[in-house]
Amino acid sequence: MEYVIYGTVGCGYCIQAKTLLTTKEKDWTYIDLFDTSSQEQKELQDIAGIQFRTVPQIFLVEDGVIHEYIGGYRNLVGYLEDEE
Repeated sequence: MEYVIYGTVGCGYCIQAKTLLTTKEKDWTYIDLFDTSSQEQKELQDIAGIQFRTVPQIFLVEDGVIHEYIGGYRNLVGYLEDEE
């Protein structure tokens, strides 16, 4: 499984999420939200069940398919703690 971080340039929590996943030796990919189409953003929001107001927005992906919506940075921290 791989974590996908949707964020923006200069986002402090995005940087922290990437650092945390690297430290925990988890696979991850970063995608700039501005590089996604409005249709892609809508599909992600439909999967998450919320309208995105902040970044990062983090998903767990398996074989190119979104497996789970994690949430933001603090949600990621809690998710990784529960995983241990």
